[in-house]
Amino acid sequence: MCMGVSAQSDVKVTLDGNEIFFPDAQPFIDERDRVLVPIRFVSEALGALVDWENESQTAIIRQGRDEIRYTVYQPMAYLNDEMMVMDTYGILKDSRTMVPIRFISELLGCTVNWDEKTSTVVITSPKDVVDFPEPEAPSMTINSPSLMRTETPSSALKRLSPFP
Repeated sequence: MCMGVSAQSDVKVTLDGNEIFFPDAQPFIDERDRVLVPIRFVSEALGALVDWENESQTAIIRQGRDEIRYTVYQPMAYLNDEMMVMDTYGILKDSRTMVPIRFISELLGCTVNWDEKTSTVVITSPKDVVDFPEPEAPSMTINSPSLMRTETPSSALKRLSPFP
């Protein structure tokens, strides 16, 4: 399948202010004015793992509990088995799977902007979510001539409450 490619190949990509280095295949703008990039370098820069199924020409991106499956030349990808439709498609170029950077980055939870003056895609990763530990219920000792035990306040209230 022969796909047209724009002559503009001086596109830069930054992630959280740091330029992403592409050692071989470079980002470019396709005939639909979408920036395509090698899927592996951007995905790995975002902390995702990338696998390739050669027979089906499908890239699998895994990050946390999420899985993105993208088959080359298709106008859709699957995020956790839910179809997501794109307004362009990825291609194979220079032995690399090139994908629309906005689409893939946004599926990975990032925001994406375009700086036209510098021809730069600006990706901002999501801020880390802080997981606070569940508070442990303090224990208390009930001093009673007939009963000596340690329990949580809620279990003691349930036991001592006159209401069911």
